[in-house]
Amino acid sequence: MRCACATWGAVGLLLVAGCAGARPGERVAGVRSVAVLAHARRVTPPCLLSSGRAAGAGCVHGVGASAQIEAIFDEQAGVAPAAVGALLRAHGPEPEQCTVTLVAPTLVVTASHCLRRLDRVHGGACEDTWIVLPALNGLARETIACAAVVSASTLVETDALEADIALLRLASPASRAPLALDPTPLGQGEIVTVASVTPHPIYASSHRRVTRLCRVLEQEVAVAALGPEAAYVGWLEGCDIAAGNSGSPVLDARSAVRAIVHGGARGSIGVTTPIPPEFRGHLP
Repeated sequence: MRCACATWGAVGLLLVAGCAGARPGERVAGVRSVAVLAHARRVTPPCLLSSGRAAGAGCVHGVGASAQIEAIFDEQAGVAPAAVGALLRAHGPEPEQCTVTLVAPTLVVTASHCLRRLDRVHGGACEDTWIVLPALNGLARETIACAAVVSASTLVETDALEADIALLRLASPASRAPLALDPTPLGQGEIVTVASVTPHPIYASSHRRVTRLCRVLEQEVAVAALGPEAAYVGWLEGCDIAAGNSGSPVLDARSAVRAIVHGGARGSIGVTTPIPPEFRGHLP
């Protein structure tokens, strides 16, 4: 696991590994100095059979899905866009969760590491993967199967110092309004909003949708602390990033998606991937 702890004198940051496969708070030595987000666990996927297998795409839209993914609620009413929800993927006895954003009726954007390694290609199957959008402002909760991967970062390394983003096609259209994609690079010092679904650490039925304001950190600070590869990604400061927040949209003042979060640390820093310009070519 290529994670490590690092102290940033310039921003007073201590990164502690939180990688999938590492225990929270465990210091893991490695070449890089960035903590990759751990995927949230203890989340029951739609229609999961007792054997641990998913019951198939036909079950995803049924009553069982609605009953088992019960509570995605807002910490503050009316703050997080209705287009922000959860991605659930069956993974052994305990499934994994990330955050996802609807950017077209049948397209969502998230982090590539939320997918199985073999699916991180154009046309990937994304089997046993579902998108859950919350009931909000008169909208019914929606649970929709992932149909295929449109585009995804291949992720050569297992750390956060590389692009980590995926565009997924849904099996059926969502009924709510999507958010716009904007590949314009974020400006140094720009104030942005990060919206996420954060799972409860114990109770699988309770998932909070939260938002927070973060500031775009100048890349020179990251490069000085971590080396030239820190320039391959974006950085947010004053940004609390928790397990399950991978894929969270980075929103500008117009609520356009300018980047997604794919790594970070609690109470300190967020690591982001900008929206690739070619993603807009897949929009209707």
